[in-house]
Amino acid sequence: MPHKEDGHLDIIELHPTFAAEVRGVNFEDIQPSVFDEIHAAITKYGVVKFPKTGLDDTGHVKFSASFGELDDVSPYTKLGKKHRLAFEQLFDVSNLLEDGSVAPVESHRSAMNKGNSLFHVDSSFNPRRAGYSLLRAHQLPPKGTGGATQYADMRTAFEELPEDLKKELLEKDYVACHSLYHSRKTASPGSLPGINPEDHFMSRHRLVQRTNTPVVRQRTTLICTIRSRG
Repeated sequence: MPHKEDGHLDIIELHPTFAAEVRGVNFEDIQPSVFDEIHAAITKYGVVKFPKTGLDDTGHVKFSASFGELDDVSPYTKLGKKHRLAFEQLFDVSNLLEDGSVAPVESHRSAMNKGNSLFHVDSSFNPRRAGYSLLRAHQLPPKGTGGATQYADMRTAFEELPEDLKKELLEKDYVACHSLYHSRKTASPGSLPGINPEDHFMSRHRLVQRTNTPVVRQRTTLICTIRSRG
């Protein structure tokens, strides 16, 4: 049910354990107190949805920067790959080519995009994985044809594991190796021929991590980029 979180915003819980819709944000002028409420909602619910933001690319980057230093696409363009968007801080998660046309199903971009359909945490293949991801839809496929972004509550998933398994995970403190090549080849086995993910750099992150919430909670990072654990 919609309710006020003792502030300016309306909060609509979308699931019993996580996710909420946040209404009442004026994205043209976000006051510090309002941003604090937004941050608190993200911390509490894990995933928040902002309907009809009115944001353009400039506003998207400005709002994102409120959360801290931004990643950019420069590591992916330094060898000459063109970036279709106006800001390096915007990642082009689309099925469009550089000229704006739709990528053919048999194209390399289409094959690489299949990895995005696997469950993942953004940028976990980097040494510094993303702390937050702010997704903005430009054009959605027709209703009922797919394309929805799905989320999983990994905090509750960890809490509901058998006690002996939780004990093992905490005591062993496993570290997982994350590989972008692994996820891409898993989703599209015929792509990237001759590339063995184990021959390339992998980032390492703890399998169980503490979340930044007022009440300490743990979560697992069992996702498609994991190649191995140790």
